[in-house]
Amino acid sequence: MNDRIEKLIKRNKARSKYPEDNKTRLYRIWRAIKARTSYKSQKQYKDYGGRGIKVCLEWQDDFYRFKEWAYQNGYNESLTIDRINVNGDYTPANCRWITKKEQNNNQRSNVILEYQGQKMNVAQWAKKINVKANTLYKRIYRNYTIDKILKEYKEAQ
Repeated sequence: MNDRIEKLIKRNKARSKYPEDNKTRLYRIWRAIKARTSYKSQKQYKDYGGRGIKVCLEWQDDFYRFKEWAYQNGYNESLTIDRINVNGDYTPANCRWITKKEQNNNQRSNVILEYQGQKMNVAQWAKKINVKANTLYKRIYRNYTIDKILKEYKEAQ
């Protein structure tokens, strides 16, 4: 039996195991995290499973355990699942429910600037000092010092 057929059988068995839940948003989230960490054919696999990120055994084959954790930890329809350590696995200790805006601040692609003991990404600094993020990116690209990148912050203090 080829790999694709085996995956379809496994997926269909999982769906039939949770008939009342398999059309919910939470079920789709659970399926998506499993897919992007397990299946090389998934577009996002290279950013998850390809980097060694896995789903913990507790959640891997048991949607109800994931569902129980989700509701005990603040899940609602407006939130997204986020890994606190972006290089860590999907585990109860490393996951949380946050807004999309908060999640955007926890991406590997963010540029983090540290100044006077404060660490924030470019978007957060831009908001704090009331300049466009693009202005800060240009300063970074031009290899300005941190003082010069965040000069408005220094002047405002």
